[in-house]
Amino acid sequence: LAVDRQKSVPFLLRIFFNFEIHNPLSEYNQIDRLPENELQVYTWRDATLHELAQLIKEVLPEAREPGVSMQFNLIYPDALRGRYSVTTLSSVHNDRTGPGDNRTLADCRLVIGDFIDVSI
Repeated sequence: LAVDRQKSVPFLLRIFFNFEIHNPLSEYNQIDRLPENELQVYTWRDATLHELAQLIKEVLPEAREPGVSMQFNLIYPDALRGRYSVTTLSSVHNDRTGPGDNRTLADCRLVIGDFIDVSI
Protein backbone atom coordinates (compact mmCIF):
# COMPACT_ATOMS: atom_id res chain seq x y z
CA LEU A 1 0.00 0.00 0.00
CA ALA A 2 1.61 3.25 -1.14
CA VAL A 3 0.17 6.45 0.29
CA ASP A 4 1.13 9.88 -0.99
CA ARG A 5 1.55 11.61 2.36
CA GLN A 6 1.64 15.00 0.65
CA LYS A 7 -1.82 14.51 -0.84
CA SER A 8 -3.55 12.16 1.62
CA VAL A 9 -5.05 13.34 4.88
CA PRO A 10 -3.78 11.48 7.98
CA PHE A 11 -6.18 9.94 10.49
CA LEU A 12 -6.19 9.98 14.28
CA LEU A 13 -4.75 6.85 15.84
CA ARG A 14 -5.23 6.37 19.56
CA ILE A 15 -2.32 4.46 21.10
CA PHE A 16 -2.69 3.19 24.65
CA PHE A 17 0.42 2.03 26.46
CA ASN A 18 1.46 0.33 29.66
CA PHE A 19 4.76 -0.76 31.14
CA GLU A 20 5.66 -4.47 31.21
CA ILE A 21 2.10 -5.65 30.46
CA HIS A 22 -0.70 -4.76 28.07
CA ASN A 23 -3.76 -2.91 29.26
CA PRO A 24 -6.54 -5.37 30.16
CA LEU A 25 -8.98 -5.92 27.31
CA SER A 26 -11.83 -5.30 29.75
CA GLU A 27 -10.79 -1.63 29.93
CA TYR A 28 -11.66 -1.20 26.27
CA ASN A 29 -15.17 -2.56 26.67
CA GLN A 30 -16.17 0.46 28.73
CA ILE A 31 -15.76 3.22 26.15
CA ASP A 32 -16.17 5.92 28.82
CA ARG A 33 -13.30 4.37 30.84
CA LEU A 34 -10.53 3.67 28.35
CA PRO A 35 -6.98 3.20 29.70
CA GLU A 36 -5.47 6.45 30.99
CA ASN A 37 -2.05 6.19 29.32
CA GLU A 38 -2.86 7.44 25.83
CA LEU A 39 -0.99 9.00 22.95
CA GLN A 40 -2.88 10.50 20.03
CA VAL A 41 -1.04 10.43 16.73
CA TYR A 42 -2.02 11.53 13.25
CA THR A 43 -0.71 9.00 10.76
CA TRP A 44 -1.36 7.10 7.54
CA ARG A 45 -2.18 3.43 6.84
CA ASP A 46 1.32 2.90 5.38
CA ALA A 47 2.98 3.87 8.69
CA THR A 48 5.11 1.05 10.08
CA LEU A 49 5.28 -0.26 13.63
CA HIS A 50 8.85 1.05 13.68
CA GLU A 51 7.55 4.56 12.92
CA LEU A 52 5.02 4.27 15.73
CA ALA A 53 7.78 3.09 18.08
CA GLN A 54 9.85 6.15 17.14
CA LEU A 55 6.92 8.45 17.95
CA ILE A 56 6.44 6.72 21.30
CA LYS A 57 10.13 7.15 22.10
CA GLU A 58 9.87 10.88 21.43
CA VAL A 59 7.45 11.34 24.33
CA LEU A 60 8.34 8.50 26.72
CA PRO A 61 11.93 8.53 27.98
CA GLU A 62 11.50 5.00 29.40
CA ALA A 63 10.95 3.69 25.88
CA ARG A 64 14.38 4.97 24.71
CA GLU A 65 16.49 2.78 27.00
CA PRO A 66 18.69 0.05 25.48
CA GLY A 67 17.11 -3.38 25.42
CA VAL A 68 13.55 -2.08 25.54
CA SER A 69 11.01 -3.76 23.31
CA MET A 70 7.48 -2.73 22.47
CA GLN A 71 4.80 -5.33 21.87
CA PHE A 72 1.95 -4.06 19.68
CA ASN A 73 -1.64 -5.31 19.84
CA LEU A 74 -4.60 -4.28 17.70
CA ILE A 75 -7.81 -3.59 19.64
CA TYR A 76 -10.87 -3.65 17.42
CA PRO A 77 -14.66 -3.87 17.78
CA ASP A 78 -15.91 -7.41 17.28
CA ALA A 79 -19.43 -7.03 15.84
CA LEU A 80 -20.23 -10.72 16.34
CA ARG A 81 -19.51 -10.63 20.06
CA GLY A 82 -20.57 -7.05 20.77
CA ARG A 83 -17.30 -6.14 22.45
CA TYR A 84 -13.68 -5.34 21.67
CA SER A 85 -11.23 -8.08 20.71
CA VAL A 86 -7.47 -8.19 20.50
CA THR A 87 -4.98 -9.41 17.92
CA THR A 88 -1.25 -9.62 18.59
CA LEU A 89 0.66 -7.73 15.89
CA SER A 90 4.42 -7.83 16.50
CA SER A 91 7.31 -6.49 18.54
CA VAL A 92 9.80 -3.70 17.87
CA HIS A 93 13.14 -3.69 19.69
CA ASN A 94 15.43 -0.74 20.40
CA ASP A 95 18.67 -2.61 19.85
CA ARG A 96 17.91 -4.67 16.75
CA THR A 97 15.63 -4.81 13.76
CA GLY A 98 13.08 -7.53 13.32
CA PRO A 99 10.25 -8.62 11.06
CA GLY A 100 7.75 -6.41 12.88
CA ASP A 101 9.61 -3.20 12.14
CA ASN A 102 8.39 -2.90 8.56
CA ARG A 103 4.85 -4.11 9.15
CA THR A 104 2.39 -1.36 8.20
CA LEU A 105 -0.94 -0.51 9.76
CA ALA A 106 -2.56 -1.69 6.52
CA ASP A 107 -0.69 -5.02 6.84
CA CYS A 108 -2.13 -5.27 10.35
CA ARG A 109 -5.63 -4.76 8.93
CA LEU A 110 -6.16 -1.69 11.06
CA VAL A 111 -9.42 0.11 10.33
CA ILE A 112 -9.82 3.77 11.20
CA GLY A 113 -11.30 3.80 14.71
CA ASP A 114 -9.34 0.78 15.95
CA PHE A 115 -6.87 1.22 18.82
CA ILE A 116 -3.26 0.17 19.27
CA ASP A 117 -2.21 -1.17 22.67
CA VAL A 118 1.52 -1.21 23.41
CA SER A 119 3.37 -2.97 26.20
CA ILE A 120 6.74 -1.30 26.78
